[in-house]
Amino acid sequence: MALVRSERKCVALGRTEAPSVIMLSKFVLAAGFFLLVSASLNAAVYRRYLPDRVITLDPLKTVERYSQFVALQIYDPLFHLKDGTTPVPHLAESYTYNSSTKSFRIQIRKDVFFHDGLQLKAADILFSIQRMCRHNSGNAKVLPLIKGCRDGEKFGIQETGDFELSIQLHEHFPPFISYLASPQFMILPNSFHGRKEEEFFKRPVGTGAFILEHINNDEVSLKRNDRYFLGKSDLDGIVGLTEPQEKIYARLKDGSIDDIFPLPPPATYPSAYEEVRFNTASSMLLTFRTGVEPFERAGIRKALRASIRFDRLKTEYSSQGIVPGTGVVPWGAIGFDPAMPIFQHDRNIVRQYLREAGYADVSLVPKIVVHVALKEPLSRKIAELIESDFREQGFKCLFAYHSLPELVQAIQQNKAGVILFAPAISSIDTYQFMEMWRSGSGSGLSPSDKEYDAVLDSALKSSDRVVRGEIYKKADRLLVENAYTITLGHIISQRSLRKKGWTVPIVNILGPFLNPMYGTRLAGLKG
Repeated sequence: MALVRSERKCVALGRTEAPSVIMLSKFVLAAGFFLLVSASLNAAVYRRYLPDRVITLDPLKTVERYSQFVALQIYDPLFHLKDGTTPVPHLAESYTYNSSTKSFRIQIRKDVFFHDGLQLKAADILFSIQRMCRHNSGNAKVLPLIKGCRDGEKFGIQETGDFELSIQLHEHFPPFISYLASPQFMILPNSFHGRKEEEFFKRPVGTGAFILEHINNDEVSLKRNDRYFLGKSDLDGIVGLTEPQEKIYARLKDGSIDDIFPLPPPATYPSAYEEVRFNTASSMLLTFRTGVEPFERAGIRKALRASIRFDRLKTEYSSQGIVPGTGVVPWGAIGFDPAMPIFQHDRNIVRQYLREAGYADVSLVPKIVVHVALKEPLSRKIAELIESDFREQGFKCLFAYHSLPELVQAIQQNKAGVILFAPAISSIDTYQFMEMWRSGSGSGLSPSDKEYDAVLDSALKSSDRVVRGEIYKKADRLLVENAYTITLGHIISQRSLRKKGWTVPIVNILGPFLNPMYGTRLAGLKG
């Protein structure tokens, strides 16, 4: 087994020694030579690019994808979604549901320990969910279903033993267990194990497969949790590098990075790397905030949509190695089709919509400020194309470019009326981000539209996946027809580079890959 491990690690580092060389190396080491050689030279550490610095490791506040990527290595949920759809116990051992009392009774595993050595108990789950109920960033759609969570009733979650608790809902809600698998429901230690909250999240303790070693503006480093209840990960560690893209590309020359996603491949690159295509499942979105003039008027939103030349956007996607797909938030319903009448670029249609909005001429429309938060490869170019389209139609506009933290701050200060972003490529988690953006709508994706929100509510309460799909299609039609959110194209895959020898599942590249929880233990590396 030691031989296999040594060979596997060499492959992970991009080396291809023959078994005989490996045996010789082991013999030399056994003979006592080079005893002071650092073990880190042989460590299986996966180094990847992180387009955004990690803003927070609080599961309730991780509004961007790459902070979530790190948090998902440190913490665990009660359940996880097998094949992305079916909830199965994780920290939970089993559960039952009583339809008459609308209560779940959940048994907790007894072999789980936090990184500081303390055992996981029901009190930790109770603390974590109570904290969610008190926090404004909690999952607005699900938490009100828990008795006492967002109302004055007696709290519906009770410890029924050290390793068992019950959760009582206001109403029958079949998908509830699936929501317990979401990132927001990651389990924290009870009362932060005696630490202050601010200090805790600088050096958090979880039950996850990896332990935080250090974090700064340039790098985050995680080491393997050797006591992980599902067994050790096949990785010794994970390093995320938050560096300018020029420096990331320069690392290709010395092989000091394993994965550069979401950056596209350069024109030339070392033979140690290979092109891979990642499924990104993200839309480029231009989203309006209601209650802010002139965007309260549907005619303005539709006029701006008719100003955009979608054919040019598609050409730009292709030039960056991105494949535009079909689908509109929340993915896969109507579909993005430039041939649809609502997506046609036409000056006469623009003028018609402006008249509907009450403007006799485009010069009378107030200046439009668009707040942009995009990462490579679709940073400024897409925004510049859209800005030129607006100006060509006569709109006065300003495109303000932000980092993600700056955009979040602008939204919190009510300074943003229009935002341009892409949930995956901008590394933004759609639901939580839009929760800050919403204006009275529980859905988080629409303005205060009662019909749209009611449709989403009915989808959440259906246990039939086919029925839910049809309901989401109806919601999508409302979203598109009223131009609450203008979909600039749905991106389904993107080319990037990865060092040869890695077999990381591409669907998990933004999540907890090479983690025993997700069935990738001992399958992440060739060897």
